[in-house]
Amino acid sequence: MAGLSAGLALVLAAAAAAQEPEAAPPPARTRAEREQGQALQRLESLRREAFADPLTWRKAVFALLLRLEPAAPDRILPHWDRLAESGEEPDLGNRILFRRRHGLALPPPHPNEGRESVLERALAAWGEHRFEAARALLQEGVRRFPEDPVFEQNLQWLDRRPPMGVDPRAGARLAALVVLSARGAL
Repeated sequence: MAGLSAGLALVLAAAAAAQEPEAAPPPARTRAEREQGQALQRLESLRREAFADPLTWRKAVFALLLRLEPAAPDRILPHWDRLAESGEEPDLGNRILFRRRHGLALPPPHPNEGRESVLERALAAWGEHRFEAARALLQEGVRRFPEDPVFEQNLQWLDRRPPMGVDPRAGARLAALVVLSARGAL
């Protein structure tokens, strides 16, 4: 009798499973995915538009690019390139930064590249363990932008000569690096 009951239970379970509805459709995209899709569409439309005021256009594109930073680089890169067509130093530097962050090849140097671009190229070379190229770019930055201490500071770190002290107005990152260096942690 126990065998019959177990067999009947299996038959009933199989019949019930056969009558269950098909798997539910995948859940709707998350809010973040929907917003990202809308931002990508807006960015694509801005890429094709020409504004009477280029500064307004650049600001709109830049704001969307910042929001879309986590998106796939291949979908965002054309927009950074389009923005850099302005030839403005911030746009050129931001394109280099984006490419560096995502391990993409850097574009050829542009004649309008300034402080941010030189620094990003130096940091990219450093990250790729091309230390002589990084040193040359940081030295170029020291020569071209003597008022900006970031080039000399990075050159000191590259040469493993941490600063002896920290300017009280220095950022927390630099202060932490000096402390770690003094403790021999670096």
